[in-house]
Amino acid sequence: KLDKNLGLPPGYYVTYGGEFENLQRASKRLSIVVPVALAMIFIILFINLRSFKQTILIYTAIPFAAVGGVFALWIRGMPFSISAGIGFIALFGVAVLNGLVLISYLNDLKADGVTDIKERILKATRSRLRPIFLTAAVDILGFLPMAISTGAGAEVQRPLATVVIGGLVTATLLTLVLLPIFYSFSEKPFKMAKMFLLPLILFLGLSFPNSAIAQTTDPQMQILTLDEAINGALTKNPGLEASSLNIEQKEKLEKTAFNIPKTNIYLGEEEVDPNSAAAVKSLGISQSIEFPTAYFNRRKLYEKETDLAKANYTLDEYQLKKDVSKAYYNWGVSLEKRQFYKYLDSVYSRFYEAAVLRFDTGEASSLEKLTAKGKQEQVRLQLEKAQADYTSYKNNLERWMNQKISAQTVPQEIKNGALPIYSLSDSLPKTNPLLEIQESQIELSEREIKLQRSQFLPDFNAQYAKQQVNGTSGFYAWQVGIDIPLFFGSHRGKIQGAKMNKDIQERRYQDLQLQLNSSYNNLLIQIRQLQRQLEYYENEGLPLSEQLLKNADILFYTGEIGYVEYIQNIDRAVEIKISWMDTLLNYNETILELNYLTGK
Repeated sequence: KLDKNLGLPPGYYVTYGGEFENLQRASKRLSIVVPVALAMIFIILFINLRSFKQTILIYTAIPFAAVGGVFALWIRGMPFSISAGIGFIALFGVAVLNGLVLISYLNDLKADGVTDIKERILKATRSRLRPIFLTAAVDILGFLPMAISTGAGAEVQRPLATVVIGGLVTATLLTLVLLPIFYSFSEKPFKMAKMFLLPLILFLGLSFPNSAIAQTTDPQMQILTLDEAINGALTKNPGLEASSLNIEQKEKLEKTAFNIPKTNIYLGEEEVDPNSAAAVKSLGISQSIEFPTAYFNRRKLYEKETDLAKANYTLDEYQLKKDVSKAYYNWGVSLEKRQFYKYLDSVYSRFYEAAVLRFDTGEASSLEKLTAKGKQEQVRLQLEKAQADYTSYKNNLERWMNQKISAQTVPQEIKNGALPIYSLSDSLPKTNPLLEIQESQIELSEREIKLQRSQFLPDFNAQYAKQQVNGTSGFYAWQVGIDIPLFFGSHRGKIQGAKMNKDIQERRYQDLQLQLNSSYNNLLIQIRQLQRQLEYYENEGLPLSEQLLKNADILFYTGEIGYVEYIQNIDRAVEIKISWMDTLLNYNETILELNYLTGK
């Protein structure tokens, strides 16, 4: 109306001050404070729940509360004011807390095994009805005197209390009614997806019944490969998970490199004249920081600690692969031995039955019968030992994999024989993970030396204060300074200690290099020797063993050889077969050690 009806001469204009000016200034601040408060509420909820979906669910309490606050202002005929805006911020926090109480208990019920969504919701709402109502009732009763206040300051108290009371009424009711509904929607799969998935599953189940039943009911057909065993261990082994968490811990600690000391805020009074009450009052702030290179060197040190943690993780991963592979081959060979001794048990059981029949018909002496019985018992003892070894190696493999093994078939890797060799050279390659870790230790000690040397540099400090002299304000004081180290004894000792640590790590590196080179050369000698043995077994020994077993049965049951020659041939065949298994296992374990040393 003023702009339209009031004519002002050139150079004159109208401004509005007082409460209107304060409202404009405060509104600008609220335009920043309210979004920041809402964002902080969202972040804190997400940190607590670790679920974006459930954070959004609880966040719906904010519009629930805002509806009641606006409605309460409208009923009482109050305009929006700064105090009302502050009331909305307080209201949002309480409303979100009620939603968090309900969702947290729903999650606890789910973790306790309550799978039915309806039962879970009914239990949660019944159990948390009283805490939610008590929270709302306490706030409503607490703000009620402010809402009906008519004394001094009522124009500030009434809008704030009105917003909180009205918002809590709607937020509480809507939290108990709508939030469980939204939760049930979030927990149920999409109905249209079920309409398509269920017929698809039924179709697949009816189309391939035989293969599905065979895979689930016949453990003899299940084969555990080496890759499956290694992948299972890499994903479930607790030791490797701990090594991974160590990397995350070191990465978090990198953020502490720029650790600025605490800020000092002080309040003081200084006497000016002992004969009067005159004094200088000061309210100030002071801050000190280290020389910038100290933060830089500390950061580099922490980064190197992270690199060391990563190198340890790589080493743990190599070690786990080697341990799993060894356990896998021991398990596979023990399974093969158990099956072989089962076959021998059937051979000597048939031999004993034949010896009993020959004894009853007078064609054999009691010595042949006793010998057959003794060999049968001996093989059964060996079968029991093979079974015990199999169980032990199976448990060991399950420990590394952190899961049960149901496969009962000899792995194809065992049947295929020896492992391949990646490379053989006369000297140890530089890719060894143990040497890499020791190199990281040396670099870490170098970083420690640089960090300790930076302690010789001065620190900076600054101070500023507002002062009041004899009740008169407007004075200030400031000062900047540096903290110069004058006593270097402890710093020199730390630097000398860090240098000695570097020398220690370098000596350890040299010693480790000698050890690894010696181990590598010994492994090369063993591998070449075992290769010659395997060549004998594959070219001569195994065919001889198969021929001895086959011919012994034929010649004995046709009467061309006696039981003594029969047992000798069987024992010779068994000795060759078992020696081949042991040699193959020893060779593969040696290859695994070699691959570990070369970082393969």
